[in-house]
Amino acid sequence: IVSGEGLLSCPDKCQQEYNKGLTVTLYADPSDLSTFLGWKPASLGCEGTDPCQVTMDKKKSVKAVFQGPNKLKVVTTSKKGGSGTVTSGDTFITCPGDCEELYKLGTPVTLTATPGENSYFVKWTGRPCKDELTNECTFPMDKNETVKAIFQINPE
Repeated sequence: IVSGEGLLSCPDKCQQEYNKGLTVTLYADPSDLSTFLGWKPASLGCEGTDPCQVTMDKKKSVKAVFQGPNKLKVVTTSKKGGSGTVTSGDTFITCPGDCEELYKLGTPVTLTATPGENSYFVKWTGRPCKDELTNECTFPMDKNETVKAIFQINPE
């Protein structure tokens, strides 16, 4: 959080005395994988994620609410010796191998399940993909997620 006049720069300098009647404009600057959700308390009248203007008529405390990244964990499961990989459209996940990644709130993720030799993709499990009938699943990272792809050996 920084103030328009440059006296506040939190988390380093989070308190400042101001003359009564002065209006201070506060700006929130989330880190790369974080999302700014809004200001508290509601009594400030600062809605949404716009800069917050606070009139200093008394001692006030302002909170900026941030949400950090959400973790996606991918699991591949073999039935009867089947094999396969799951990759993300952004290439951050190539599982097995690299099966976990952090994503900013709301980031769309596309996972593709690719069966290995003599195998086929059976289905997805996990909330965002459980109803997807194809080997591709797209969803927003709105919370931590675990997605499993199940592969099975081809019948002979």
